[in-house]
Amino acid sequence: MPPKAEVVEKHLGSKKLLQAREKWWSDDWAEKYEPEIVAHKHNDKKLYCTITEQSINKIPGEVEAHVNGKRFKNLKKTKDAEKAKQEAILEKRKARIAKRIAARKAAAAAKNGGKETTDDASAPEEEADALDDLEDESGDEEDDELAELEDSNDDEDAEAEEEEEEEDEEEEEEESKPSPPRRRAAAVASRRRRGNK
Repeated sequence: MPPKAEVVEKHLGSKKLLQAREKWWSDDWAEKYEPEIVAHKHNDKKLYCTITEQSINKIPGEVEAHVNGKRFKNLKKTKDAEKAKQEAILEKRKARIAKRIAARKAAAAAKNGGKETTDDASAPEEEADALDDLEDESGDEEDDELAELEDSNDDEDAEAEEEEEEEDEEEEEEESKPSPPRRRAAAVASRRRRGNK
């Protein structure tokens, strides 16, 4: 292409180039990388990687290189492992809740001599509600348990500090008591030797 303004303007305004640009910046090809790679919130010409938390130019080659890179793959493995761990914890919680509900049903049945009460009839609804709440919270119970553990650790630390303070006070009281006469006489003698009266 000759370096003339008319030729360059004609090329930049050509239908073929405009169509290529529209296709290039379209999101159609980028959808196959979701949910790891999503549209950038502020820049239409970029994508955002939720794994590495980086902005990527909306160029197929660059996106492909990013997805095939070591850093992306390693971080994706660790995030997938964390997600699997969280799902396992959630399943354990569901099992615990189901076990508690079953125990309540059994206790209510034993208490009522095997007859179902209106509370037992609503138990499946309670179970469903409890499991839904558990999924919605996704970790609030665990956070509460951790907070309780931290509080108990803080209480233990506070108790240990109080014990140390009491020991320090006892030591100070012992030090403030007058020393036996021999020690006092030895202290006076050493001061006299040094020249301090």
